[in-house]
Amino acid sequence: MIKNAIIHYYKYVLFGLIVFTFYKTQSQIPNANLFNTASNAQGNGVLSYNSNDLNWFASNTGLPGSFVPAKVCGNQAPCCWPGSGAINNDWITYPHSCSSSIAEHSCSGNVDLYYKLSFNLPSANNCGLEISNPGAYCLALDLLVDNCLHQVYVNGNLVYTSNVSNPYGHFGFLNSQEVSLQICNYWKAGTNNVIFHTKSGAPYFPGWSGFMAKVNPTLSTSNAPCSTTGIHEVSHNEIVTVFPNPTKNEIHIIGADKGSEIKVMNALGAVIYSGVTTTENEKISLSQFNNGLYFVRLIQNGKPITTKIIKE
Repeated sequence: MIKNAIIHYYKYVLFGLIVFTFYKTQSQIPNANLFNTASNAQGNGVLSYNSNDLNWFASNTGLPGSFVPAKVCGNQAPCCWPGSGAINNDWITYPHSCSSSIAEHSCSGNVDLYYKLSFNLPSANNCGLEISNPGAYCLALDLLVDNCLHQVYVNGNLVYTSNVSNPYGHFGFLNSQEVSLQICNYWKAGTNNVIFHTKSGAPYFPGWSGFMAKVNPTLSTSNAPCSTTGIHEVSHNEIVTVFPNPTKNEIHIIGADKGSEIKVMNALGAVIYSGVTTTENEKISLSQFNNGLYFVRLIQNGKPITTKIIKE
C-alpha cells in the first residue's frame, strides 16, 4: 500500500510539472494587442500626453541609434492626422525640447526617425513549432507615419522598403496611405527587435513628426499556426498565415481548411488567380505578375479573410 501511494504521489508530481511547464511555455507568448502605440498595460486605454510608451522606443541618431522611450503625443495635427479609432491606440513621437509641442520638429528640418518594438518570444509556439520557422509566429500591424515609413527590419533583416519617390513630402499620415504589414519571418527565441525607419518632412512650422501602430488581428496576428487538436485549440481566423510579405516569387498559406476558396486580386480588384486549398501549406506562385500591391482573399466556412501582399 505504501509503495502504491508513493507511485501515485510521483505521478501527481510529474503531472504537475508537465502542466506547469505547458503553462509557462504558453505564458511566454506576448499579447500582441498591447503592442499598439500608446496602449496602457491593460489594453483598455491609452497613456497620457508626454508619457513614456511602455513598449516602443525612438531614436534620431541613425540605425540602430541610441533609443529612448517614445513619447505619447496624441493627435497633435488635428488638421491632418486621423484619430486612432481604437480605445488602446494613439500617436507617439521622438522626444525633444525645441518647441512647446513634443511632436513639432520644424526645428530639426527633415529628419530620419527610428522606432523600435522589443519583445520576447519562447523557443517554440503554442503547438511546438520552433519560433524561427517561417510562419511559426506572425505580427500584423497597420501603420501611419508623418511622413513616410521607409524601411522595416526584423532582427536586422530588411522586410519592407517603401517605393515612395518623395518620402519627406509623403502623406503617410492619411488613412488612405496606411501601410499594412504581416511579418512572419526572422523571429527568434528570446529578445526580438523590430525597427521602423521613418522619414519626416519638417522644413517649416508646423512640422509634425508622429508614428502610430495598431495590431491587426484580421491580418492573422498569431502565435500558433498549427493544425493539431487537443490541448490548444484556436479558431482558423486566428491561425491562417500568409507569408512571406513582402514576397519576390511565391506565397504560402498555412492553416487553412482544405477546400477553402482562394483568390488573388491586383490593386484594381481584378482576380489574377483563383483556386482552392488542397493542403494545409498551400503555395501560390506570383512570379509571372508585376511588382506591387495584391490582395489574397481566403473564404472558408463562408467567412472571408483578406490579406494585403506586396510583391517586390
